[in-house]
Amino acid sequence: MITRAVDRVPIWSKLALLAVAAGTLALAAPSEAGLVARWKLDDGKTDATTTTAVNSVASVGDGTLNGFDGTQNDTSDGSGWITSEANGAKVDGALQFDGTDDFVGTGPTTASTIGVPTGDAARTVSMWVQAETTGNKKFFSIGNKGANTGDGGAFDFTVEDSGPSDDIDGNPQEPHIFFRHFGGNRRFPGAVLDDWMHVAMVVPDSATQTDDVQVFIDGSESTGFQGNGSVQMLNTNDTEIRLGDDTFADFDAHFDGALDDVQVYDEALGANQIDFLASNPGTVIPEPSSALLLAPAGLLALRRRRRAA
Repeated sequence: MITRAVDRVPIWSKLALLAVAAGTLALAAPSEAGLVARWKLDDGKTDATTTTAVNSVASVGDGTLNGFDGTQNDTSDGSGWITSEANGAKVDGALQFDGTDDFVGTGPTTASTIGVPTGDAARTVSMWVQAETTGNKKFFSIGNKGANTGDGGAFDFTVEDSGPSDDIDGNPQEPHIFFRHFGGNRRFPGAVLDDWMHVAMVVPDSATQTDDVQVFIDGSESTGFQGNGSVQMLNTNDTEIRLGDDTFADFDAHFDGALDDVQVYDEALGANQIDFLASNPGTVIPEPSSALLLAPAGLLALRRRRRAA
């Protein structure tokens, strides 16, 4: 009798019940991954003296501005806040670096305290970068070589020209994204100067070595190749996070250009997700549980409409 009763239930009702069950599981299970840090870099839109870059998704991990001269909308040789897209920001507001002595640092708060993965754990950094010059000038940095950590301990990124001996695309002076990991560097062609580009740096789930790291430029994966040094074990040290400089105190690696909307996820985003971020400035990728709940809600609404009819 029970079987016959179930058989008489319309197929759309069965689908709705299954969707409700899936939604219940999504609510009960903890989220597997998500956005753990975001520095929008629009904090100085109204007050040029603001010296804090707020992490908008956590109670820890605000960045402190160091060395900025406090000017607004000076994209030629100043360092300070860009207050709007009309004045040169990519999303709402941005931050200009002069390549001399300025950076944003979360210290003494470390990456792990914020929730940003280190070691060889999966992660994605998504950000907008506008480089004015090339060179060993870090626009994002975690980790350093330190006294006992060995090579592979840094997760540093720059915009540099690839030397002629390392050229793979017929244009040795084309800007590349460099992943500098201590013990060598890995180079990714396709970068540009004097214009905004979306850059995503991804550590896949199965990563163990520095050559496992992926870089996407404007939504497309760049084919990397080893530059100086050699492939190392991936072992990002747990230091503060810096925007616009190296965390290794012995280096002078100040970025020259502008940065905007820096996002860090504790998972390896897929190619479609990265393309979405590159195509929709200012957006974020929702956590899996949020997406799962959309289907049950829609099906339940459909069921109510069918009953009303």
